[in-house]
This record gives sequence, structure tokens and C-alpha cells, in this order.
Amino acid sequence: METPAPDTNSRPTPTRAPEFDTDSMLSTETLSSLLPDLGDAASQISSGSLAGFATGVALRKIGKFAAFAAGSVFILLNTLSYTDYITINWHKIDSAYHKALDHDEDGVVTVNDLNAKFSHFTFLAPPL
Repeated sequence: METPAPDTNSRPTPTRAPEFDTDSMLSTETLSSLLPDLGDAASQISSGSLAGFATGVALRKIGKFAAFAAGSVFILLNTLSYTDYITINWHKIDSAYHKALDHDEDGVVTVNDLNAKFSHFTFLAPPL
């Protein structure tokens, strides 16, 4: 005797969702008595979130523009230097860089130099 071919068009039988005990659920009155009035707090959270979002979008756009401008100036100066329209004195730039950032004057700019140089800006950072 032949076995019938399986039916590929049949769908699995749906399972029932578990039933909840509605007597043990919190009612609206219970929730409102547990939570204080959030009217002012909700508006402060909403306005703070909106201000933070707008600040983030603005800083992202400003940062992208600043990076684009700095990169464009760098490419322009290197192109002009390559085509001999200008001459860049890299030794003078290097000595100015070390004079400005090499705090311990060992000839190498390290993280310790930057920490020592910019430690007076720590008053701007919030305490940890």
C-alpha cells in the first residue's frame, strides 16, 4: 500500500495565547495611587529631550563642516605645495607644534604632555 504524499499547502495549527488572570492585574486606580502626578516632570523630560536632540544634530552638522573645511584646506595647501606655487616650511611647523604641546621638553609629544598641558581645563568637566 502506498503512503499519501504530505500536503505542502497545509498551515500549522495556531497555538492559543496564555490567559491572564485579570483579577491580579493592577487597575488604573491602583497605578495612579502608586505613581505621583507626572505632568510637570513629563513636560520637563520632553523639553529636555528635544533640546538635547537639537543640540546633538547641530553639533554633528558643525563637526562635519569643520572636518570638511580642515580637510579641504589641507588638500589645497598640499596641492599648491606639490605644484610649487607655495613652499611649506615643515620644520618651522614642527618646532611650533613641539613648543606648544611638549610640556616636559623631551622632544616627543605624549599623552602625559597633553594631560599636563590641558589639566587646567578639568574644571569644565563634571565630577565622576
